[in-house]
Amino acid sequence: MSAQTMQKTNGKSNIIFFRLEANEIHQILLDIGMRPNLNGFIYIAYSLELIRENPELLEHITKGLYIDLAKHFRTTPSSVERAMRHAVTVTWLRGDRLFLKHIFASIIHSENYIPSNTVFLAGLYHYLEGDLPFGQAS
Repeated sequence: MSAQTMQKTNGKSNIIFFRLEANEIHQILLDIGMRPNLNGFIYIAYSLELIRENPELLEHITKGLYIDLAKHFRTTPSSVERAMRHAVTVTWLRGDRLFLKHIFASIIHSENYIPSNTVFLAGLYHYLEGDLPFGQAS
């Protein structure tokens, strides 16, 4: 059984299927306040699914992950990066501050700090894997 997500691209609807674990990923994104109508939502959700399968992708975001996403969603790597950055920024500024502080405990240096896409994905990945809040030593 697959979870199903609808994405609009240039006025056409594309159905993208995710494994059941994507439900957990989608729920976390919703819980932190990320709006599902943002293109970056689906890119981040799919990124986290890929990173859970292959954590080494966190070390190859620009030359690996963005390219893989662009091919999968039939767009450009720069569009993927920009949409993800927009989703991260909007979520960081308008999302659930307490939950974000819990996940990204020690990297929030000031109210003006907005994490990069890589830091955001790494923090969510570690949270989903049950690790300590991102940036905390054991």
